[in-house]
Amino acid sequence: MASPKDLIKTPEKYQVVKLKNGLEIVGMTVDKGDSIDVTLPMHCSLLPSKFQAGHTVCQFYPYIPMTDEPVVSIEKDTIMATVSLAKQYIPMYDQACVRWSNWVETETIPVIDKEPIDKGNLQERITSLMEEMQASGEYDDLLDEEFDDFGVEDLSKKTIH
Repeated sequence: MASPKDLIKTPEKYQVVKLKNGLEIVGMTVDKGDSIDVTLPMHCSLLPSKFQAGHTVCQFYPYIPMTDEPVVSIEKDTIMATVSLAKQYIPMYDQACVRWSNWVETETIPVIDKEPIDKGNLQERITSLMEEMQASGEYDDLLDEEFDDFGVEDLSKKTIH
């Protein structure tokens, strides 16, 4: 597998390209005059870690994932700013590019067409919503029959002391 640098003849630098519409694109750039070619353009997401306090999770994902073209040309009049990508992120970017390029080349992108339904969680959510509706009293006529189906206790029949 070729490294990301091998995909273009003269990579000038790793850059973050900030577009006027607010999007940020990370990639290896080549100045083409009125445009910039970005090889293997990626978005970068930085989020606090849920598992390690004080740490940040860095995820790169493709800018235009439904194409197998490795280079995107961006007109300069759509660009707000360009800055160098911090060296700390380059190995993570390269790793994401290699992984993505392999998937594209072998047509093995791990894509599913719908998420599996967690029926237990769905049942809990429906029950919770029905309890909220019952507590409001607005839907008493409609809910009398529905509560039986979900095993929700009718709070209106409870004696409160």
